[in-house]
Order: sequence, then C-alpha cells, then structure tokens
Amino acid sequence: MHSQQYPHNQDLVLGGEQPPPIAGAVLGGIAGLNQRFEQGDVTQKLATLVQAAQHKDGLSLLYRGLEDENLLVRAEAYMQLKAIAPIFPTLPPILQRGIPLKAGDRIYAVYRSSVSYGDDWYYIDAEISEWYHEVYPFYKEHVSGESFSYTSDLSSDNRMHSSDAYKTPNLITYYIDKKAAETEAQTAFLGKFGQLNCNISEIYPDNELEEFDLIAWVETNEVFVEDVLQSWGDSGWAYQARVLTSLHNQRRFDLLREIWEQLGYHPLAFVHEYEIDRPCYLRLAALET
Repeated sequence: MHSQQYPHNQDLVLGGEQPPPIAGAVLGGIAGLNQRFEQGDVTQKLATLVQAAQHKDGLSLLYRGLEDENLLVRAEAYMQLKAIAPIFPTLPPILQRGIPLKAGDRIYAVYRSSVSYGDDWYYIDAEISEWYHEVYPFYKEHVSGESFSYTSDLSSDNRMHSSDAYKTPNLITYYIDKKAAETEAQTAFLGKFGQLNCNISEIYPDNELEEFDLIAWVETNEVFVEDVLQSWGDSGWAYQARVLTSLHNQRRFDLLREIWEQLGYHPLAFVHEYEIDRPCYLRLAALET
C-alpha cells in the first residue's frame, strides 16, 4: 500500500477516532491545521499555531488563535504573528496593541523589592500597596486614534518619580506562566544581593525571628564567619549580622537566599498576581523592542 494511505502522527483523522483507522480520511494542509486546532487541547493548539505560521495560508488560523479562551494560546498566536510581521507588511495595526487579555485572565508581575532608609535602619518593601496603584495605575489608556486599555512592562510605561524609585518595588517584567515568573523572581532575588545600596547588616528584619539554630546551620554549611562588626558585642543579633556580612562579602548569595527568610527578612524580589477585570492588552518589552 502507498505510504500516503497511512495516517501520520501529526495528521487529523475525520471522526476523531483514537487510534486512527488505516482507512480513515486524512486531512492535510491548512484544513488539517484548522481541524487540529478545533479539536486539540492547549498543548496541541500551541503546536498547531507554530505550524500555521509556516504555512502560506496560516494567517486566518493565527488570528483565530488571538480570540481563543486560553491566554497561553492567545499569547502564542500573537508571538507568531509578530515574528512573521516583516514578511506581511499589511498585517493590521491591532498587532501593535499587545497580547489580547480578557476579564478573568491572570498574569504574574515580577518585582524587585526596594531597600530604603528610615529610623536608623534600612527596610525592605516587598508588596504592592493600594497607594502604589493610585500613583502608578496598572491599566494605562491609549488615546491616540482608537482608544483602548493596556498594561505594560516597558520602561517607557513605568517611569517612577525620582523620590519613589528607591523606596518602592520596581517592576521587572510580566509573565503569563506562574512558574516562569517564580523562576525569574528567584534570579532577581539573588541578583539584588549584589546591588544593595547599604551594608547588609544595616537591614532590619521585618518579622519576628522564628526558632532557628543559626550556629548549627553555619557549621553544616561550612560558613567562614569573618572577624567583623566587633563593636556590636557578642549577642545573638551581632552573630547573625556577622554571618550575613560574611556571606555577602564572600558572595555566597545562594546561602544568603536560603537563610534570608528564616531570619525574618522580606524577600528581595517577589511575584504579584493580577486578575484582569476588563478587555485590554498586554505589552511585553521582550516582544515590542
């Protein structure tokens, strides 16, 4: 029998029978892509959109993807359309708006915490307050031409007053996937240790210290405690400051991260979840620049 009479793994068989019968009618080309998109789960839809971007007749399917109920699918359709935009100069201006968002969608913002001075110590701000969004609204309005709402991680859309830049959290980026956002926050957390504008011993813990055997932890992790801050005396607080200072001087940021919250400090980077409450668009610097 000729090989084309056998369905391939990527082919869609009319009737949706699993496994596909040898005698089934196999759809190929854009018709097959459209039907695979119609019947597929999210993973299959994402793969289908990648294939559609490589097909000369795939534009209509990509636009269809922009209207899907699942945000991951909409984002993939948008990214594929942006990627092929240079060879299709007549693509509509709507692509300049960003990824379409619907009410109920969730996106995840990664922030770098602020470390600012006050009352003899430095304090960490690791939350987004109501005041923050009163001054720096989450939704922005595009009013030139057709008006629409959007949110953005572009630096041009997130400029802060000079008096706030050092004492309020700073947006790094938005993610659609929560796990990816958490990974980014961990990277930013470690990076912040190398960007402190003060001595690490000058940062005041934000929470009461939980029961934690710091001496045993130091021994287990073979931390060399340097002979620093001798004027602080021999209290437990002084020992903790010496450990943190030693780890920071030695740039052992992985161990600093491990012990940081156990010692009562707020994180140096964090993820904040936003639930979208209106039709709008998401602009990401990674896609727009």
